Amino acid sequence: MTLQELKFNGSNGHSRILIMPSREEIGFSLVSVAPPTLLDISRFKNKRLEEKEASQRREIEYHSIPFNAAYFARSEEHEGLYVGVQYYRAATAADTLEERIPVGSPYILKLPQLKRGNYDAETFLHDCMPKGARSYEEVRDIFGKVAAVQFWK
Repeated sequence: MTLQELKFNGSNGHSRILIMPSREEIGFSLVSVAPPTLLDISRFKNKRLEEKEASQRREIEYHSIPFNAAYFARSEEHEGLYVGVQYYRAATAADTLEERIPVGSPYILKLPQLKRGNYDAETFLHDCMPKGARSYEEVRDIFGKVAAVQFWK
């Protein structure tokens, strides 16, 4: 099954969730199926735009297989190296729905490396939370320098 991409139209958690490319608004609840995923896209850096988009799409779909996902939202690229992806599926009657609403697509954030007083990566992530967000999930690269972050309302 081909994954359908979601776009968030609006900001600060007051957005409509649209299925692309039809721009049809989602009329059902979504369940995230895993923490955000940080995909390494550096090998696609020198490809033409069409090839790069198709390669990224294949990579996103490949990584969704263990999650049984039907939808995904992705961040903007970070320096041509990473893209953050959040996978979703439609909620069923058997799901106990969490009171978490995604605040936009995942973000890619470059984390501060030096502790200045009590300022560390967790404080930085908390300070980056959009208005209305109450929590977040994040996954970091192997060096701890970049994080894919999904904020929740």
